[in-house]
Amino acid sequence: RLRGNASHWPEQGKMQLEVSFNTIDREGRFLGLKHLLLDAATYNRSFLRDRLALAILRDVGLAAPCANNARLVLNGEYYGLFTNIEKIDSEFLRRNFEHPDGNLYKRSGADLGWERKNNEEDLDQRDIEALNAAETLPALRAVMNIDQALLEWAAEAVMPDGDGAWAGGLNFYVYHDSKTGFNVLPWDLDATFTRLPFDTDPYVYLKPEDWGRPFYDIATADPEWFKKYIEKIEYVLEHGYKVEVLQQRMDTWAAQIATAVADDPNKPFSTGEHLTG
Repeated sequence: RLRGNASHWPEQGKMQLEVSFNTIDREGRFLGLKHLLLDAATYNRSFLRDRLALAILRDVGLAAPCANNARLVLNGEYYGLFTNIEKIDSEFLRRNFEHPDGNLYKRSGADLGWERKNNEEDLDQRDIEALNAAETLPALRAVMNIDQALLEWAAEAVMPDGDGAWAGGLNFYVYHDSKTGFNVLPWDLDATFTRLPFDTDPYVYLKPEDWGRPFYDIATADPEWFKKYIEKIEYVLEHGYKVEVLQQRMDTWAAQIATAVADDPNKPFSTGEHLTG
């Protein structure tokens, strides 16, 4: 099926796709995966934003999707280069959590709207209702893995990511782990790095027309947890945002995809603009 915002399709230049292997056979898999997500965000002219950002998140010990690049051939003809991103689904949860059968939700709008992404036959939503109802630090600590959330927010702040949980965006999931509570899971990281100024404030920044970030506000309003948040930022800078490592990855991955980018007949920008990106 086609992916992305349908209102953007007419000017998108290159369609984004999701390939599912378990639609007919529920146990269907391809190399252990239920889905392939082929992403070609117009702003991701380097084809590397998601790849680099997700690598940083994994480097600091967070559960984050894997990503690489993929050439897509349709009926024998080269259609273009994509970022191939692991979908956050039951296979992802099984790989990253000791208890993978909890409820998975994606942020869907204002007023803390959530869309259930698994266990659809279970209509019990008391877990997400308890998370939404949390207005104090003790109430939030009872239902959320705040230590994990602080690290995820700090990693987004360092990059920075202008459309995720830290910035008041919609691009993230929460997973209710029976052992640790709700964990924040990153998603759609093409709005990273130079999409925001390098000196964007890691504490007070909010995206224009933000969707709110009440859990962040509750945690960082507490002096003890605010100190922990600053420590998490320092940890990400030391263990994740290593300039020499990022530059090496960019050089290596850019060389991997150079020919595929140059030959891509449907990219909505020039090869020169790719190299600048």
